[in-house]
Amino acid sequence: VLWREMSGGRFCAAYVGSMDAPLIGRKVIVPDHKLYMVPVNRLEEAQFLTGVLNAPTVATAVGAYAAQLSLGTSVIEYLRIPRFDAGNPNHRRIAEIASNLTSREVSPTQEELAVLDEICIAEISANSQKSKR
Repeated sequence: VLWREMSGGRFCAAYVGSMDAPLIGRKVIVPDHKLYMVPVNRLEEAQFLTGVLNAPTVATAVGAYAAQLSLGTSVIEYLRIPRFDAGNPNHRRIAEIASNLTSREVSPTQEELAVLDEICIAEISANSQKSKR
């Protein structure tokens, strides 16, 4: 999962994997120094984290945070984003929504973003409550 060091006012995350290069075979894509990366082990985990980071409320929070401080991978710690849990239906739903939104060429609708936002905020809030105990 990666995002730009300087977002230009709008934070946006994406996920990449490996690719088949014609002359050298399957290779992992490694971002350059202008991108931040959080490595994950599974596609569904990458989709989940991308979905959470792109939820409107989260992206706005990251954008506000980035305006004040250096934007890095610490955003995941400060926002208390939960680790992906394949047994959690909300986590699977976030991954599914992110996969759907990133696999097409049209922008998400406001309704789609609202659904994503609602699920993500509920999960972050629940995770925040757990960590206070």
